Amino acid sequence: MYQLIVIGNGFDLSCDLKSSFSDFHDYRAKSDLVAHPENTTIWDLILKQEKGHNWRWCDVEHQIRRWLYKSGQKDPQMLRLPECVLDPSVKPSQTARTNAVYSYVLSNWLRDRKLDGSVLAALSLADLNRYESYFATYLNDLVQRTPGYLDSAATRMERICIDLVDEDGVPPSTSVLSFNYTEPLSSNVRLSDALGIDCFCNIHGRASDYEHGIVFGIDAKGIRPTSVAIPFTKTYRLLAQDPVDFQRVVRPKSSNGASMGFIKFFGHSLSEADYSYFQSIFDAVDLYGGDTRLVFYYRPHGKKGETEKVMVEKARREVHKNVTKLLAAYGESFDNKDHGKNLMHKLLLEGRLMVRRLP
Repeated sequence: MYQLIVIGNGFDLSCDLKSSFSDFHDYRAKSDLVAHPENTTIWDLILKQEKGHNWRWCDVEHQIRRWLYKSGQKDPQMLRLPECVLDPSVKPSQTARTNAVYSYVLSNWLRDRKLDGSVLAALSLADLNRYESYFATYLNDLVQRTPGYLDSAATRMERICIDLVDEDGVPPSTSVLSFNYTEPLSSNVRLSDALGIDCFCNIHGRASDYEHGIVFGIDAKGIRPTSVAIPFTKTYRLLAQDPVDFQRVVRPKSSNGASMGFIKFFGHSLSEADYSYFQSIFDAVDLYGGDTRLVFYYRPHGKKGETEKVMVEKARREVHKNVTKLLAAYGESFDNKDHGKNLMHKLLLEGRLMVRRLP
């Protein structure tokens, strides 16, 4: 049997690594930017403005899309900024995201250059590259300062690998598709071999790869090829990365001919920004007509003082909701619309869809 394991930042967080964007933002605000204010980027200001007003303030990829596209508009939101500069009668609060963002653009980007949409997009992307670099450095330092992380990650990965497999042991072949920038098994070759992990892919780059860097980006779906937003899409930005052999990570059969028995998910929010990846995976294994089983793991979480029962139920409902949205969106891509509508029902009837507490 062959299996694919998909992990997101929830995996690292469950191993006590403070790797969330909110952790990074707090570190930047309280330490890094205090010592080095020249390292401020437009994305620091955008996130700061959203904090306290938008529950998704720390979702960088969501904020990138909001900066580019305001809901209901076809043109990028950021293209309205030049109006403030060209016409002093236009108040920045009417056209710009925030006064702070407007002031940053005015003092750092204007100077002797003419500010138009393409220039603003290029400067925003350059700042995003800087922000990514700072986050990669933060992660590398964090892994070094969290001594229990690697051991905890190894234990977590082992439990996911062996869960639901045959009683006689570990599956002969496992691939890991990581949406994180960390490499929890890079120094544990023995464990990787024991678990049959023959491929570990950081799809958006590795924090330790200073040559290619890491990628924050948005899904390309619905964006016109000529849009200034295209360079911010994950597809476009991955072209500049070290090429990923997706066929090696996601394959209907392993090298020994075994079919893909499981696709296991843990710690990924199943956000729309990554739907294109999941569609490619599901297409590759013929999810509707095949026999691959989907397993979505959850881990209890909640506010201090809540009972374990409440936290378990909250985590389970959250995963249920995200799985339902994902499979409904995937079903809409089917040529046969009837198959698309009953995909989730079919998977449940065939015992190929499970939501389980992390073992």
